[in-house]
Amino acid sequence: MAQAKHSRGKPDGRETPKRVIEKRAGKKGGRKKEIPFAAWVNKNQANLNNIPKSKILDAFLPDRTKFYKSRDHCTNEDSYILFENFSFLENPIGTMNMLSEMVKLNSCAANNDIHFTDPICWDMAPYMVLNLLENDLESERIRGGTVTPFVRKILEETDFAKHFNMNTEGELDQNLEIWPIKIDSCKQSGPDSYKDNSSPHAALAERFTGQIENWLKETGFALTDEGIRLLMCMIGEVLNNAILHSSEEIGGEAWISGFMLKTKNPAGEVEYACHISILNLGKTIFESMQQCEPTIRGRIEQLIKTHRPKFRLRKHWTPEGLWTLYALQDGVTSMGKKNDPRGGRGLMDMITFFSDIGRSHNSKLAIISGGIAINISDPNPLEDNRGMRRLALNDENDLAKAPKKEYMKVLRKPFPGTILTWRFFLNPKHLEKLANA
Repeated sequence: MAQAKHSRGKPDGRETPKRVIEKRAGKKGGRKKEIPFAAWVNKNQANLNNIPKSKILDAFLPDRTKFYKSRDHCTNEDSYILFENFSFLENPIGTMNMLSEMVKLNSCAANNDIHFTDPICWDMAPYMVLNLLENDLESERIRGGTVTPFVRKILEETDFAKHFNMNTEGELDQNLEIWPIKIDSCKQSGPDSYKDNSSPHAALAERFTGQIENWLKETGFALTDEGIRLLMCMIGEVLNNAILHSSEEIGGEAWISGFMLKTKNPAGEVEYACHISILNLGKTIFESMQQCEPTIRGRIEQLIKTHRPKFRLRKHWTPEGLWTLYALQDGVTSMGKKNDPRGGRGLMDMITFFSDIGRSHNSKLAIISGGIAINISDPNPLEDNRGMRRLALNDENDLAKAPKKEYMKVLRKPFPGTILTWRFFLNPKHLEKLANA
């Protein structure tokens, strides 16, 4: 006779008696007691209610509630983050990922260490963003970290806040000559504030222009009275647009900072590396452009039809990127200035100005807005046959053609607002040529 097969819990193939099932269920390690659904909801709702409210942190990490744990309930090991190649000019995607990861760790880890490994400050804008985030981050989770001497010097000179209790590793070169622009800001004073020369953004533009004058004096040159007036107008318009176009929820304010460093170029000539950054939170360029007048919208929609097949083939080229790029061009504004065919020139004026006075080699401009990062090496807008400047980011300078992928990137982690950040060089020989011309 063949041996009977036995299955687990069913000896000799018979059904397991009810009393055995009940007995096993009552044993330790048996079926777990179910948590009533209402109790589960209340427990998780209590955790959500403990999350500190922060629109800026939510913008950097939209699913923050998914990761959040109060510090007392964190059981994971201590965490750390390395800020390396921390620059929107050189590494926009990685820099946004680092900032988002920092917000995430501050939401779910008991202790965070923060280490800045860059030997120098490549770009002011990321540190300005950190300064804004710092106000809403849970400071008790930030245990400390390290920072290189040069970066700490820049943070101190530009008047940044706590520096996350960081220790400096190494010695600072005492021969470094730095001229800082301390972080400064202005808020919206009304929908028509751009017409008022005494408004906050106009006052900030005047202070900023004074700093640029000081920089030029160190090189042995100076702006003319007309140059001072033009620079103040350019900065004022850019700041005003940044304020008016931002959302009142987390925006309505613009920040500016920068520094100049005395250095030498590869030929051994003295020159001055200049860094300037402006940012605002709230609406992106793409979102602000949705208010543009019908004529401009019609042109953009026609371009979208032209580019639609290219959007599928190129990961760096999207409708949001097209709207953002088109907004940079002369005569384009989202404020509906129908009677000003040459309106919307402030940003292009600034790009042209700093391209002219700054030595072109190694100069760079980055524009970060929403999910789009535009990086332009040696920016040089060209005029069309109507005298309007165009910056299409391709060899033909043609908006009907896609930009080169090295000039435009799609961010995995969008920035909740807009950043303009420059690096250019003041070279005395180049400035002398300009003055003689």
